[in-house]
Amino acid sequence: MNFDADLSKLMNLCFLLIESRNGEQLLPGEEWKNDAQVLSVKIFRHIATAQQISAGIGFEFGVGQVVSHIDHSSVAVVVRAAIESYLAFNYIFVNQDESLSIYRYKLWCRAGLMDRSNLFANTLESKNVLL
Repeated sequence: MNFDADLSKLMNLCFLLIESRNGEQLLPGEEWKNDAQVLSVKIFRHIATAQQISAGIGFEFGVGQVVSHIDHSSVAVVVRAAIESYLAFNYIFVNQDESLSIYRYKLWCRAGLMDRSNLFANTLESKNVLL
């Protein structure tokens, strides 16, 4: 079993799945569906980042003396972000009832806006969004 080869195949399939809907026109009122691709790309990037940082880094301090380091805490943070993004994607977009998906999507957007509303708004555009 080669985990790197398996992950590479899985990432390729993920990329093909994300791109399968690229360029399709959304009907008026279906603009919210575009965020399915946005979340999918976010998941893909988190997994790619986790793979990259889990490879670690080696420092050479002398002839033949190499110290390697993998930041397991950072890997855990990025994997958690990928899982949270996947759970949001699954909760919103994976069901048979479109009205339920729209409702969950609106809840997700509102929760994000509420989180960001605690940040300082310093531009006119960001102040208008908060109103």
